[in-house]
Amino acid sequence: MAELAGEAPPRVAGFAAFVPLGEEAELRNLAVDPAQQGKGIGRALLVEGLGRMRELGVKQLFLEVRASNQPALALYGSLGFRLLYTRRNYYHDPDEDGLVMAHDFTPSSESRGLNQELT
Repeated sequence: MAELAGEAPPRVAGFAAFVPLGEEAELRNLAVDPAQQGKGIGRALLVEGLGRMRELGVKQLFLEVRASNQPALALYGSLGFRLLYTRRNYYHDPDEDGLVMAHDFTPSSESRGLNQELT
């Protein structure tokens, strides 16, 4: 969880929910307060979570994202996530495809820059 400094009581700026399941894990939710978006909070939460999942011995992390969520897709792509498949009309209100993505904790994914961000 990310909190805004200097606020009393502290206000949540964003959070990420990871579920480790042995050698696999799932990112269930990543959310940042709209007023705080574009400040690197989502990236910091994701990088921290990826580091923790690696420490737990996770080999692959999965997530699902709306096909129209271009900022999220750019973030995930920049950290080495790849598209596995599309779930047609997965989301509703509005109807939209869901994209299932995965991050592999391997030397090849780290060579794309993830290792530098996690250290």
